[in-house]
Amino acid sequence: MYQSYFNFSEAPFTISPNPRFLYLSERHREALAHLQYGLQENGGFILLTGEVGTGKTTVWRCLASQIPDNVHLAVVLNPRLTETDLVESICDEFGVAYEAGCGLKRLVDALNRHLLKLHERGERAVLIVEEAQNLGAALLEQLRLLTNLETDESKLLQIVLIGQPELLDKIDSPDLRQLRQRVTARFHLTSLDAAEVRAYITHRLSIVGAGPGLFTDRSLLRLAKRSGGIPRLINLICDRALLGCFSENKNRVDTRILEQASREVLGEKTRKAQARAPVGAPTARTGLAAAGLALLAIGIWFYGGPRPGSPDASAPPPVQAQGPAMKGAVANDETLLAEAPQAEASPPSPSPASPPIAHTLLLQPPAAGTPVTAPPAMPHAPAEPAAPADWRDNVTGRGPDNGADNGPYRALFGLWDIDLPRELTESPCEYALRHGLDCWHRRGGLGSIERANRPALLKMVARRDGHPFYAVLEGFSASGLVRLHLAGEKIAVARNELDEVWTGEYTLLWRRPSGYLNTLYPGDKNDTVRWVARQLATLTGDRSLLQHATVYTAALESRIRNFQRHCGLFVDGLVGKETLIRIHSLVSKAPLLRDDILSCRSRLG
Repeated sequence: MYQSYFNFSEAPFTISPNPRFLYLSERHREALAHLQYGLQENGGFILLTGEVGTGKTTVWRCLASQIPDNVHLAVVLNPRLTETDLVESICDEFGVAYEAGCGLKRLVDALNRHLLKLHERGERAVLIVEEAQNLGAALLEQLRLLTNLETDESKLLQIVLIGQPELLDKIDSPDLRQLRQRVTARFHLTSLDAAEVRAYITHRLSIVGAGPGLFTDRSLLRLAKRSGGIPRLINLICDRALLGCFSENKNRVDTRILEQASREVLGEKTRKAQARAPVGAPTARTGLAAAGLALLAIGIWFYGGPRPGSPDASAPPPVQAQGPAMKGAVANDETLLAEAPQAEASPPSPSPASPPIAHTLLLQPPAAGTPVTAPPAMPHAPAEPAAPADWRDNVTGRGPDNGADNGPYRALFGLWDIDLPRELTESPCEYALRHGLDCWHRRGGLGSIERANRPALLKMVARRDGHPFYAVLEGFSASGLVRLHLAGEKIAVARNELDEVWTGEYTLLWRRPSGYLNTLYPGDKNDTVRWVARQLATLTGDRSLLQHATVYTAALESRIRNFQRHCGLFVDGLVGKETLIRIHSLVSKAPLLRDDILSCRSRLG
């Protein structure tokens, strides 16, 4: 209705999950990374969870558009079925022939024969289940049994579960511990912060041909608060606000129009509740659980707290627990909220066109027929010491490395040949900045650490008493064990044992280029662009990159894409931390989990 009025090529704020409008915020990019990496694993489950409207469907549809030709995809949109109906739906999606009313066993046998034929042709099968929070324990168990379909070498079916946070509670129940041990990747999508809401609006408007400035700065801040950072609500409110502009013959959305649109979309009661909630915080619908999480967030400095269901929310002892976020740290939701201005205050420093902080840690899907192999072990790995039987229980008091003397961080810094004092007047991460390093606090799976190829400090929770403890992941053995430095000892543990106590939170160190502030986008001009251009010119021999070294030109973007393609990163032409880390690994010495750098360098010429 307002498209011709604003001269849009199409409606910018529809709520249909169109991958073309996918805004790759830091969290969406990480979610896509986990899904892509999980698809390269040999069977098992991949979990993608998030609140209603955070963009889960859009992410998996973006994933589906990138799946190689040798991967067959089946999608179940309505899982409220019986066990037999569920397997029938899967057979229908894969095109498996079966007799009506043949029974569950014959259905599974027919599916198994079909999957074996795909395997013989070098092809793979992936099942995506939407609204998986509606799956009962019996259906989840049936899905687990389908992952038992296998050959001597590999699983025949990969399953992706997409659902709301309740799915995590189900997966964590004791009755489903067998299924939980088969989860190879998981990610929880959260809402956008104030800066990302601004970039999200700019992204959508740019796709339909609109310039910046259609929304006033104050209206964008009001939008972030009223929507709670939920993309679906953002779309609904913006669509109604643009309609309001059209009806009043206005050319900009101001706070009055935005407020009226919010009232019409959310309703008066919901609007008032949202107005009291900070951007990115849970809405009143989450009840007492949300209130509890909000109280925990006030006292948590360490990277966003534990995943849903984690029994502990405390930060690692070495990190300062009070005061403003340290310089150079990656801001999480809580720090952005604390620093966000009120609705009528001036907008945050990034302009509407400024891109958000975004990660590029995504693995390119394997080409058709390409076998997926496990990452090679570190060369000359020492003999693996046996782990104590009780290492997952209460480890407090076992050596000084879990005391208040920065022991876990000292082990991590030692891998960089940096001596971290036992007593500090600053946080370990501030100390790292003075030595040319920076901390990166993240949440993910072992796959994300493997892709970063850097040692990491893991946050874990003891099984016996729920007490937090920390260990440094130093590498992977040839037999698939995880090598840890724990409480002054070096041990090797199985991945499933680690999964029982690891919260998914970790910290790694990396060396940032001088002047680095954010992900580099084409057209950016700063010193980090100069550093990237110089390194790629050295690595590839293309001296033409130095002609406009301070500008992210099309030629430099082409070289970045080629670099990402040959070095195992997602090819998007953006320079985030993962791309910078990989470049640094080629031009300078750094501790690695595995030595695959030479093969990457040899393909860049």
